[in-house]
Amino acid sequence: MFRPEKIPALVWEDTDYFGLSISRVAQELLEISTDQLLPKMMSLQKDLEQYHLRDLQCCWLAIAYGHPDLSHELLMRMSGLLRLSPSDSLLLAATFGNKSYFEKLTQDISTSLKKLVEEYVVDRAIGKAIRHKHPHLIPLLQGVVSHWPALRSGPICMPHFSSSEEEIEFAIALRDHGVFSGQREGAHLPTIDRDHTVNVLDM
Repeated sequence: MFRPEKIPALVWEDTDYFGLSISRVAQELLEISTDQLLPKMMSLQKDLEQYHLRDLQCCWLAIAYGHPDLSHELLMRMSGLLRLSPSDSLLLAATFGNKSYFEKLTQDISTSLKKLVEEYVVDRAIGKAIRHKHPHLIPLLQGVVSHWPALRSGPICMPHFSSSEEEIEFAIALRDHGVFSGQREGAHLPTIDRDHTVNVLDM
């Protein structure tokens, strides 16, 4: 199946979401005009139970990428209409990568963040941000974890990289976004030694 132009290649390939295919309803939400989006979402409410969680997550991504001018408030409303949990919403925001939306969302779900740290959802969000090349979100996610250091003592896990060049490129991006200087005690994030060897824990 051909990738829709509006969906980034990494998101299209992510097996947690599209996995190289798109449902009819997600395709419709991707292409529909913005003024028809809310009526369409309201009409879907009676049928939401027939969709798997992955379908609903893809619907949100289709809305986010298909309607880039949508306000953060409306994007969060779409999450509610799709009945996505705070956990789902955080992982989708880390995949999407918009910093201001991410900040708005974490304010909106602030009462759930402690549970998301305890259940390692924030670590998974870090993995999503890395996989989809959003290093600017890593310090924000680390900041969430740092509020409850007693809940977490193990390392943050990192995904595999397709090449050593990609690994080095991302580690440099992390450094440039202040990850190394701000990493919390006990967290093992990528490090660059003098010969530019990158040490990353595998997911």
